[in-house]
Amino acid sequence: MDLKKKLQEKEEALQKERDNANSLLMNIFPEKIAAELLAYGSVKARYYNNVSVLFADIENFSNRSSSYTPVELVGKLDTYFGKFDDIVESLGLEKIKTIGDCYMCAGGLPEEDPYNPYKVVMAGLWIQRAVDRLATSTVEEGRVPFQLRLGIHTGEVVAGVVGKRKFAYDIWGKAANLSSLMVQSGEIRKVNISRDTYTAVSDAFICSFRGKILTKNKMVMSMYFVERLRPIFSADPEGMLPNAAFFEKIHYRPPSRDY
Repeated sequence: MDLKKKLQEKEEALQKERDNANSLLMNIFPEKIAAELLAYGSVKARYYNNVSVLFADIENFSNRSSSYTPVELVGKLDTYFGKFDDIVESLGLEKIKTIGDCYMCAGGLPEEDPYNPYKVVMAGLWIQRAVDRLATSTVEEGRVPFQLRLGIHTGEVVAGVVGKRKFAYDIWGKAANLSSLMVQSGEIRKVNISRDTYTAVSDAFICSFRGKILTKNKMVMSMYFVERLRPIFSADPEGMLPNAAFFEKIHYRPPSRDY
C-alpha cells in the first residue's frame, strides 16, 4: 500500500471520529448551542424573558425505591426519564438536566418561542399520564409505583454552558427558582402552575384555582392545577389529546404518537 493511500485512509478515519464526536455533542446540547461550542469553544450566556420551566420529582422517593436494588433503581429511573425525554422532544422543548429523582425541562430556549407555555403545560399533562401508565406495570411486578409532583412557572432566565471539561447547558433565574417552588407545593398526579403560566395558557386549558399558597421559603403565591384541555382544543373526551385547532394555535405539530 502506497503512502498516499495510507494517509488518505488515516484522514478518513479521523474525519469519521470527528463526525461521531460532533454527533454526540449535538445529542447532548441543543443544536444551536452545540454549533456555537464547536465553532468558538465556549457559549455566550443569554437572557430570555419568556421561558416556561417544568420541574418534576418523585414523591417520597427514598421509601418508594427501597424495594429495588441500586442497579434495578437506575434502570427504573431510566425507563421513566426516557419516556419524559420522548415527550419533551416531541413538543420541541429542551431537557435541561436530571438530579437524582428530579427532572427539569424548559420551553422558549435556545430559540425564543411565544407559544412555549402551551407546549410545556401539555408536556406536564402527558408526563403525569405516562407515570400513571407506568405505575400499572410496576404494581404488576409487586412493587410500589412511583408518583410524581410537577410544577411549572413562566418567566425570565439566563441560559448558558458552564464547565471546562464536562460541559453542561443550564439555566438560572426567576423562572427556574419559582418552578422549583411550584413542584414543592404541588401534589402527586397533578400539574401545578403559577399565575404567570396560568395567564398564558388559560384560554386553552381548564385550570382550578388552588388559592394563595405559602411556599417553603415563606412566599405567598397564587397557584392552579391544570385539569385538561378545553373541549374546543381537545381530540378526546378526557382532554389529553390536542386537536388540529390546538396545533394551529401554537404553530406546531408534533409527531403523531400517543404518550
